[in-house]
Amino acid sequence: MFKPKKILVPVDFSDGSEICFAKAFEIAENAGSKIVLLHVIEKKDNELIQMYLTKEQIEKVNKDIKEYAEKKMDSLLEQVGTGKTVDVEKRIIFGISYNEIVAATENEDFDLVIIASHGKSSMEKFFCGSTTEKVVRRAACSVLVVKEKK
Repeated sequence: MFKPKKILVPVDFSDGSEICFAKAFEIAENAGSKIVLLHVIEKKDNELIQMYLTKEQIEKVNKDIKEYAEKKMDSLLEQVGTGKTVDVEKRIIFGISYNEIVAATENEDFDLVIIASHGKSSMEKFFCGSTTEKVVRRAACSVLVVKEKK
């Protein structure tokens, strides 16, 4: 039986994120795994604001965005992880989602990525392919794609 030691769960705070995190908890409880919850703040969004704000204003905006993401992660952990004994590490970074997720699988000893089949950006998926599809093709470990129940 496959028992991953370290599971990466990328989250964008869509409904799929909660489902993936719950699935990761289920697996982690049974296998004694550690979960790394990863949120990537999209770099392209950050580059756009650089045209209009000073360096100090950008730093403040980045700090506020990161604090907001931390609160969302805490809320997600509270919703899914209450009463469970699983080691969870929270990470918030700036970058391009699929690049950062794939890099994490290449640079660390993850055994499994659990990712939602659909995230927040349906328009982006239409134009350049989904983050999930890119992660499935390029990740250095197994990937479990979780679908939302309709």
